[in-house]
Amino acid sequence: MDGDILTKNQSIRTIAGAAALLASIFALQPSAHAQTREFGRAGNFTILTEPQAPGSCRAIMYERKHQPTFGELFAIAYDGRNWQIWTDYRIYEVQPTPVLVDGRPFNLRFEQIENVAVAPAGRDLIAAMESGGHINLNLDPEGPDYSLRGSARAIKLLEACAGGGGKPGIAEVQPGPRVGPRGKNDYGGYDVAGQPQGEYSYSRSRGWQVFAARSGSSFANCVAETRRSDGSAIRIGWDGMQWQLAVPVDSRLGWEGTLQIDGAGSGHGYRSGGDFISGIARAGWTIAWLGQAELDGIRRGRVAVLGVGKFDYDFSLSGATAASLKVQECVERSGRTAQALPPQPRSLADAALHFGMASTPTVDDPKPTIEIDRHDT
Repeated sequence: MDGDILTKNQSIRTIAGAAALLASIFALQPSAHAQTREFGRAGNFTILTEPQAPGSCRAIMYERKHQPTFGELFAIAYDGRNWQIWTDYRIYEVQPTPVLVDGRPFNLRFEQIENVAVAPAGRDLIAAMESGGHINLNLDPEGPDYSLRGSARAIKLLEACAGGGGKPGIAEVQPGPRVGPRGKNDYGGYDVAGQPQGEYSYSRSRGWQVFAARSGSSFANCVAETRRSDGSAIRIGWDGMQWQLAVPVDSRLGWEGTLQIDGAGSGHGYRSGGDFISGIARAGWTIAWLGQAELDGIRRGRVAVLGVGKFDYDFSLSGATAASLKVQECVERSGRTAQALPPQPRSLADAALHFGMASTPTVDDPKPTIEIDRHDT
């Protein structure tokens, strides 16, 4: 069964500790709420703490598509030992439920305390949320559900806020390649398109060119790029925290749309679940945040359609599995090639121009990228 085993006493202690802090978080006691401090931000999340309760921290977000008391608020709480999930979705009795992270179930038990429903959470759920794209609390047929954009950094910030075993900063949380604290986007990482950091060739893989990127002296990310028959680009990249899909289409800053793979959604894995996707726009690029389920769909699929407003961007997934694995290897090596040659940075603006105008990189697959019918309506 998924989920760390929490004893009844642990659950009671955890929820009782949370109840002592709820008033200040939700302004039930205005004087206490005024003392709430912001520890940091990551994607959709704001990390809060209170001077009167040092070491007890929450990463909160508001999903505006839900109404107040019907799941508008979602939070992850941590006090250095115990994790909790909070929501303002009102329940009227203790409610066991299988919470779904990209379709994977974790059994939780929610209890209403003041204005929020609270459930103790196991470390395996927290780990799934770090790499996941969406969470559905499954308290009713509508969810509520939330995007987990920025959750990996938010969880690291929670660990730092609560003490995190004495680890003072996010860059020191665990060994290995890690995007530094001077990240350029709102969750502290690096976008794989639309930014001016230096980029250099890392490898080739089945029709995709793989690049590594640096921002100043720091490693930023790795990205695989291929082209459609009209010369426009598709990019799949990772910065060690968030997988991203980027296409050269203008859209709104906080856009929402659809991603269909082989004619179906992949919100719960290949051809399983919904097709909702969201992300950000940068300098003529639309960037979609991918959870593990969508990444699995891309690796197993043949063709994909990213719906951005009224525009459908169709592209082949030929070679995407090998390319994404090469990107993962690149990040694990911090962009260092097997020959460990010094990188020769180039501007991202030179590496990937906008829709229909980009130059074609040298690749080792002579076959053109397959394109399915477009629906530019």
